[in-house]
Amino acid sequence: MPTRLPPGLDIAAISSREDPHDALVMKSGCSGTIDSLPPGSVIGTSSLRRVAQLRHAYPSLLFQDIRGNLQTRLSKLDSPAGEYAAIILAVAGLTRLGLQGRISQILPLSLSLYAVGQGALAVECREDDVFSQRMVRSVNDPPTELRCRAERAFLRTIEGGCSAPIGVRSEIDLATYTLELEGVVLSLDGVHCVRETVNACLGVGEAHHVCRGHAEALGMDLAHALMKSGAKEIMDR
Repeated sequence: MPTRLPPGLDIAAISSREDPHDALVMKSGCSGTIDSLPPGSVIGTSSLRRVAQLRHAYPSLLFQDIRGNLQTRLSKLDSPAGEYAAIILAVAGLTRLGLQGRISQILPLSLSLYAVGQGALAVECREDDVFSQRMVRSVNDPPTELRCRAERAFLRTIEGGCSAPIGVRSEIDLATYTLELEGVVLSLDGVHCVRETVNACLGVGEAHHVCRGHAEALGMDLAHALMKSGAKEIMDR
């Protein structure tokens, strides 16, 4: 879903988020972690975000593009003649298809921040369709919505898209309604990296639309903090 929606459309609901982490999937019958892969091992992923973060931490590994739906990618991985030692996939996608047993390692956030909105499902409606808006609000999960709106505001402000390696992490403390947001921007080769964290209280007892505004403001704050740290220069390389 684009960070800037067409005029007249809005996100009416975001359901409870699945695990947003990235996962390492080894060839069928193999086990281990990314630390156990020998230098020169080929990892398949079509995500610049994943490549940049993992290349930053593991410069001795090789990364190759891999395309297709989830089953196609797994088939390419498991092929005896295949070049891949492992591939990186979203935990959420594997879980929803009942394939969580293929996960060799859930990558820690210290290694790989996830994509904006990863693991969340949103319902988009016309702004003037009051009936549909009210109907789908029943599946809305407020904490997930606040996290995702903050993440989307961050990406929209920093003006990064699929062509820029940008990762994010969000956590909300439901006792204090404090939202913490972390972001990372990297160069395509993973050499240059800036990382910042911001947090704010969204307002205990505040109306939801007020909390939503605070969450989006926090996302913009994170973008400004990263740009102040040199993110724009990294993306323009």
